[in-house]
Amino acid sequence: MKYLKLFEDFSEDWDEEEEEEDEIYSTSEALNQYAKLLKSNGFDIIVPEEPSTWFLFTKDNKIGKVDYDRYGEFRFASVHKPSSKWGTGFGLGSTYEPTIARAMYAIDMLKPSWDRSKGFPEKYKSPQEYIEKHNYLEYHII
Repeated sequence: MKYLKLFEDFSEDWDEEEEEEDEIYSTSEALNQYAKLLKSNGFDIIVPEEPSTWFLFTKDNKIGKVDYDRYGEFRFASVHKPSSKWGTGFGLGSTYEPTIARAMYAIDMLKPSWDRSKGFPEKYKSPQEYIEKHNYLEYHII
């Protein structure tokens, strides 16, 4: 009976806001913290159904990607429509600190400076278009 009373007290104090703060975006706490930073700065986060080592971030219908590798390093990439000429996105090179500026650079990049070819890869018009084209995974925008 005493155990039941403690449980009831706990459940009454449970706050839905607390539950939202602890939302899991990925398999890494560092990546979860970065997702929270991006969300608090106006980005949306696109995650696969199961937590993973990466997520997509969007702002103003532009998309970028961040991975958190097994060495504890963040790796950023641009995202565009697949093509035989440019692939699906450009890695931004070495590892970087997870900042708002780095996320903006990833979503704004059309192609790297070393690519001297004519034209530009085609960007997705919206996150929804990306999700529709990649329907082999179930995604959630959070």
